[in-house]
Amino acid sequence: LQGWLFRFWVMTFNNRRFQISKVATSIITTPQDLVTPFLSWRLWVSEMRLERAKAECDAKDREASAVANRITEVEIENEEYQRKLQASLDATAALKAKCVEEQNEHRRLQELWDATQPELLLSVLTQALDFVFSLVMRSACLSRLLSRKLMCRKDPEPLLDELGDDEDDSTADEYLIRWLNLALARARDQANELLSSPMLLSASRAHLEMVTEQEDVNNLSEDLADGVVLCVLFAMIQVEEANRWITGENGAAGKHSARRLLSEADLWPLGERDHELRAEQVW
Repeated sequence: LQGWLFRFWVMTFNNRRFQISKVATSIITTPQDLVTPFLSWRLWVSEMRLERAKAECDAKDREASAVANRITEVEIENEEYQRKLQASLDATAALKAKCVEEQNEHRRLQELWDATQPELLLSVLTQALDFVFSLVMRSACLSRLLSRKLMCRKDPEPLLDELGDDEDDSTADEYLIRWLNLALARARDQANELLSSPMLLSASRAHLEMVTEQEDVNNLSEDLADGVVLCVLFAMIQVEEANRWITGENGAAGKHSARRLLSEADLWPLGERDHELRAEQVW
């Protein structure tokens, strides 16, 4: 082992001395070419710079490509917006043209309105139609026809008791006029009796006064046209029918009850001024 260690030390020592002598020789020896190492170093530096420049160029190329793509997208969007803007401008121009057309039409209609004055024509036409229809209604005598129709549907039996069985030569119209006057006479008596009450309302008093002021019937046309006689007649028929039931003609109930008089509630159609409407309300 000692021998081996000694040989290893000898070899290491010789190798170190050789290295020292070699370095010393290279230091002492003057180099023949000083440009070549400098150019080599310069070339190496240039190559490193070139590699860095290429890397930066590649990065710039990628960035430029992304920017170019974005520019292309923006140009496409710009073209789309340009188309939409053009469509909006065309629609605006069409609306302006239509607005001008509507204004011209409005101006023409306004001039026509000012020239013809249709509200005046409408007023005149309304008055003319009102006059024509009133004339037709008066000429047709619808109130008389309605009065005859309503009288045909009412039962006159409750008011026939006091007429008796006269066997004279009276016509049917004369007999009917006597019957109406009898009903009016009873109505006037009962209306005067009701007017003596201080608790009577003003509207009911006005209706009862119309009954007391109603004169006897002389014909079945003009005297029945206003509907007052018909209203009084139908009210008296209701009174007589109620009294018959009270006195027991249709049964035994209510024999000792008071007789019913003319009620102002049955005379409510007299508040209507229009004769046609009054005749309809009587029904």
